[in-house]
Amino acid sequence: MATDDIAIEEDTPPEKEDAEPDDVGAPQETAATEPEETAEPNTEETKVCPPATAPLGPRRVSSGPPWELEVVEEPPWVALGFAAAAEDAGADRATRTVVLYANERYNALARTYNSAALLPTDRRAFSTESGRPSWRDLDEAHADLCGKYWSIRADAETTTTTTTDGGDEKSCCDPPSGSSRATTLGDWEHAGDFTRKAFLGHRGKPNRLDFVRRRKVLSVAELWLPGATSSKPLACARVDPEAEARVGARLARAVAVASLLALGPSRGPSLSSSSSEAADAASSEASERLEADAVAILDALIDAVLAGDAVSANATRSGATDFAADVDAFVQSQYQRTRHLLGLSGGQPQVRTATAPTTALPYDFDDAAVERRSREIAAALRVASLPYVIRPIARQAVRRYDGGRRRGACDGDHSAGFPYGECAFKRVACPYCAAVVAARSAETHDARCDRKPVACPKCAAKGVERRRLPAHWARECPKRLVDCEFGCSVKVAADELAAHHDTAGPAHALMVLARARAAEQALQVHEDRIVDLETHVATALGLAQAADAKIARAQTAIAAAKASLEQMQLDHKQAERALAKSVKADLAMHSKETAAIQKALKRLDAAVQALSSAPSSSSSRGASGDLRRQQHREGVWDPSDAEEGSHGAAARGS
Repeated sequence: MATDDIAIEEDTPPEKEDAEPDDVGAPQETAATEPEETAEPNTEETKVCPPATAPLGPRRVSSGPPWELEVVEEPPWVALGFAAAAEDAGADRATRTVVLYANERYNALARTYNSAALLPTDRRAFSTESGRPSWRDLDEAHADLCGKYWSIRADAETTTTTTTDGGDEKSCCDPPSGSSRATTLGDWEHAGDFTRKAFLGHRGKPNRLDFVRRRKVLSVAELWLPGATSSKPLACARVDPEAEARVGARLARAVAVASLLALGPSRGPSLSSSSSEAADAASSEASERLEADAVAILDALIDAVLAGDAVSANATRSGATDFAADVDAFVQSQYQRTRHLLGLSGGQPQVRTATAPTTALPYDFDDAAVERRSREIAAALRVASLPYVIRPIARQAVRRYDGGRRRGACDGDHSAGFPYGECAFKRVACPYCAAVVAARSAETHDARCDRKPVACPKCAAKGVERRRLPAHWARECPKRLVDCEFGCSVKVAADELAAHHDTAGPAHALMVLARARAAEQALQVHEDRIVDLETHVATALGLAQAADAKIARAQTAIAAAKASLEQMQLDHKQAERALAKSVKADLAMHSKETAAIQKALKRLDAAVQALSSAPSSSSSRGASGDLRRQQHREGVWDPSDAEEGSHGAAARGS
């Protein structure tokens, strides 16, 4: 952190950032119409400045003889039009709501609900909504949830409710006798078991299946800071608003970064949740973990910047540098603590290392993640915003690191260091941007307020907002430098352009004539060029036409060749079919001749065998009959052979 991040400087008043009042870390008060003297007094710990010896407001100064009139001088902020802003009496206090649940189970013997009947598997008498963790009594629960610097406020009466059976019943969550603790008890919710699903449709009146019940226990916890809420009231509780805003912004970011280091960035509802009830339960448990972690981080932050020997030693040195070192040391300690805890579990801290870190710390988070975590912490602590909780810490840090040097906080002495007998840190509001600053910084803020109407230093025009001066100089100011319309090399003021035209008329005419002649010559050159281009275009057109004719003839030849090729392919196919038909007929005839030859060969073989085996004519006749029978069986016997055999036999007999 740079030294100018905190408005505690040696001799110069704190400067305000260029951002709007809504951009600072702590909420700003709007300007009030009544002066500070009419404001209500603060609490006993933060009282308004006591009356000074000199009268407040204008003072009379006489620099001449006694008979001359006295000159009335007013504070600078009054002359500049600043108005006294309302004092915030509760700026050094912060409160939050602590939510617990009182748990009871039905006792069949006593025929009533009480915490003594809770089973070992149940949650204890007091718990969070999820049941983890739980406590035996209310004081133990408040001690764990409030931490070191939060205490349950005891300035209101306890609110009790009636039981469902119509009678006032003493419950485990009722405060003890004589206690003034501010606790609000809600209505009983009955269910069959201590599960979130069972209490979704809770009933106010129990039935026979409702064995458990719970109700909310709301308490108001107040932040108590070392030194700010001591028994000795402060002589003056005012703090420079700009220093408070800068310190608060730095502390809020440190808290958000420490929470991101401990729990990691938010990932939204789990996509694996099968029902909205499971998602709500996970969100509730995450909010409870975030609340416990935020309380522990705030305690560590207060220890780092408001308690211990380090702050006392820092009060004797440069406050701004030591404040930055202490905040960085706090975040570094949270980082080391996270690394140690995750090292025991075998994990790694979920941080995003910057490409080019601006600090010596080995981690960084973008502004969107820090802003998101700040809103989540505020929701978990049940406060309007994180700066609301950080503001008391920031105010006390400004006092501690200022060390009574009157650079960021008032030390109660209104007669030293600031004229007119009033507090130098009185809250005043700018009449133009409504920013609340210290009275001693009114002149500095007025000298650079972006919304203050000022006179233009060039044209002396009044009523121009300081932030609009660049636009006024660019478009509206009559003294802005413009170029001559005729192309002169000199620049003249906008309101002197007409006079320049009158005085430089002949020169402008010669310049126009020279440009006209140059344009005429350029036109002639272009016309000649056009004629040449037309000639080239005509030649190219003739060549293109000749090429088109050649292409047409080539296309005709290609078409004829294609037709001839198709006819040749058709003739070839017809010749192939005719040849195939002729070859098929020849093959069939050859097959028939082959079959006839084979048949004749078989008959010849049979006849030769028959002749060789017959001994005589009778035997030959018998053999002939046997041969015919064998041929008949074999399928080679021909009746013409039998006829020839009979004719031969008749001839031999005659």
